[in-house]
Amino acid sequence: MGSLIPVVGIATALAMARLNRAAESPQALLHEERFLVISFFDMTAFGVAFGIAMYCRRRPPIHRRLMLMATCALTVAAFARLPGWLMPRNTWYGGVDALILAAAWQDWMATRRVHRSTCTGFLFSR
Repeated sequence: MGSLIPVVGIATALAMARLNRAAESPQALLHEERFLVISFFDMTAFGVAFGIAMYCRRRPPIHRRLMLMATCALTVAAFARLPGWLMPRNTWYGGVDALILAAAWQDWMATRRVHRSTCTGFLFSR
């Protein structure tokens, strides 16, 4: 099911772009093209993290953290829909970074170190 998420996400983004193109002004089209780039990036980030996590299934500490990173990559859409006073425009990835930092904090509290895959995931989420 996880391997279908990028396919469905990109198909949904393209369908919404077509609907908006039929209904809105030329200025909205420019905004929609920028939105497509964000959607494609998010689906790529999820797909890469999910793919590596599936490859590392037999290494539970790495698999678990990469699955969390993949899930965090999908939360951008949720952060983008929060009210502007709570999540200012174009700071959505800060919410994703906060989730990954919470995972790093949990690593630190449990083992007194941050797992290498958590650090790598945070660097690639930037």
